[in-house]
Amino acid sequence: MSEPIEVILHEIRLRNLVFGSLRLLRLALPAGWELEKGLAPPEVSATHERGGQRWAVTARAWYVVYHPAHRWAAELTIRIAPSPPKRSPNGAQPFQVNGHPATVRVHQKRRGLPLRRHTVTFLTIAWTCPHTDRYIELEYSGWCPEEGFTALRQATTQVACH
Repeated sequence: MSEPIEVILHEIRLRNLVFGSLRLLRLALPAGWELEKGLAPPEVSATHERGGQRWAVTARAWYVVYHPAHRWAAELTIRIAPSPPKRSPNGAQPFQVNGHPATVRVHQKRRGLPLRRHTVTFLTIAWTCPHTDRYIELEYSGWCPEEGFTALRQATTQVACH
């Protein structure tokens, strides 16, 4: 594994009328990358308390990450669940996220209308956090060059999930 890169931590909190303010995680992005809200508001359907902190345990949130100087961008989907799926997706490789065993998978899909289809790259990193009893999945997707996805992957090793 390569040396850690310089990252900026972004506190991801959700506000919900029913559940109040909830912490999802502290997202690590490479220096120079920025974070913006996605097209849809976050969805939270369950929470629990661990270590005196209220955590979203079933949630989805959407963001856009981008590097203005390079003009790179990717969509980010954060999925939180109480437990991992029954089986790992094909092609998932071992990985580490801040000391937790994780998996990483890079794959491509064709997206768009039939006459305007294009290939989109997906970087999916998933792990279980025993401190918060949650399964966490980060999925970056977009037309970023490989070096952009590599930087996002390296930064994810420093995500703080609790």
